[in-house]
Parts: sequence; C-alpha cells; structure tokens
Amino acid sequence: MRTWYNMKAAADGAAEILIYDEIGRWGISANQFVQDLRGLGEVSRIDVRLNSPGGEVFDGLAIYNALNAHAAEIVVTVDGIAASIASVIAMAGKDIIMPENAMMMIHDPSGGVWGTAADMRRIADALDKGKLAIISAYRRCGLSDEEISALMTDESWFSAADALAKGFCTKLEKPVKMSACFDLANLDRFRHPPAALVAAGG
Repeated sequence: MRTWYNMKAAADGAAEILIYDEIGRWGISANQFVQDLRGLGEVSRIDVRLNSPGGEVFDGLAIYNALNAHAAEIVVTVDGIAASIASVIAMAGKDIIMPENAMMMIHDPSGGVWGTAADMRRIADALDKGKLAIISAYRRCGLSDEEISALMTDESWFSAADALAKGFCTKLEKPVKMSACFDLANLDRFRHPPAALVAAGG
C-alpha cells in the first residue's frame, strides 16, 4: 500500500520518520500516523525528515501535536521542501535543520466547500481557528502573532537562510542533492511558488 510516510525504530533507542509526500494522501490519515508513532515504543530520539508540499491541515496539526507531546527528543531535517502544513510539523523539532538549498513555505490554511452560505461560513470559521492553531506552533520563531499572520497571508517562501533569520529553523547544513518524491505539478495550488520549482515541475 502506498503511503506518504514511513517510520522505523532502530536498536539504539532512536527512530526515524520520513514524510515525503502530501500529508493525508491515499486516504491515510493522521490517526494511522499517531497509532504507528505509539507503536515505536519507548524511544529516546526521533529524527523526522521532511520533503512535502503540505496536505490536510487538521491532519498536520494532529501530527504536530503528537510529536510535540512525545517524550523523545525530536530533531527535524527539511530534506527538500517543508511547505504549508509540513512547515507546521517541522516546528515540533527541538532542532530544525535545513540544508542551504532547502525551502520552507508558510501560508493561510485553505479549503473548499460546496453548499449554502451557512456551509461556507462554517468552513471559514474552521479555517480561522486552524490559522490560530498554526500561529501558536510558529510562535517559537520569536515573531509576534501579527508578524506571523502577515507572513502567512502573503504566502511566504523562505530559503534556508531566510528561515534561519526569521527563526523558523535552528541550523543550516551544506547543500544536498534534491530529489522530488511528490508531483511538482501540484504546486499550482499555491499563489506564489518560486519560478525554479515551477520550472522543475514542467
């Protein structure tokens, strides 16, 4: 069965989680992720590696909360892109490491609904609450809620150096060879994707 994440425990009390695709894809929800996280048992360190365009907002929030509450030391490395809700998951790391050629993107949560005005107001209210939850995760960067909110509304794409300067990561590493594990054509969901990524997606 295809999945957007993989996790495994090692004999030394550590574990590794790869999130290398769209979160919530193929009908695999955060509930399964959290069950598998519990299934790792007692581990002292979890290395989370991200290369994801984002995905389901509330699944991502659940994953962030589960990692944030875990007793293990969480170390996050952005191997390629941590965009949208994947950037929120990154905030669960005690350390957030980005190679110099990695990227991060933050923006307002979005969603669609078909129905009445009341239906649309309900989804708008849910998205507003989702934004507040996301801001609470980003507070670790040291910016004010107002600054974070403005960056989200602008759909802000950060280089690794930008992310470090704004507090969204804690350490830079040497550039690595990138390999996309998700469909770059899906970048058209974003308003301001970098030209280099659009070109790579064909």
